[in-house]
Amino acid sequence: MNQIERITLMEEKADRVRNAMEQLQKAKELYKEILPDVKDLERYYETAWRDDFEDDEKGKFPPELKRGILSEDTLYDLLTDFDEIRKV
Repeated sequence: MNQIERITLMEEKADRVRNAMEQLQKAKELYKEILPDVKDLERYYETAWRDDFEDDEKGKFPPELKRGILSEDTLYDLLTDFDEIRKV
């Protein structure tokens, strides 16, 4: 590889890293922004979720109520996925 090729390659790599850093900074800000929501969801899952789930199974909620959060896996999977990101 000659100097021109090396410089061109390093410029491409620098551009890629710069773009990724901008995206990571935005993601970091979004992460901080959603932390309170995650904490609320964790508390909900640990406390009231089971009651809401059981009442949904009994048909106590109107059919038009959006309640995907009451699926047996939705909230657990969401919190597990977030926990994986938290480890990075």
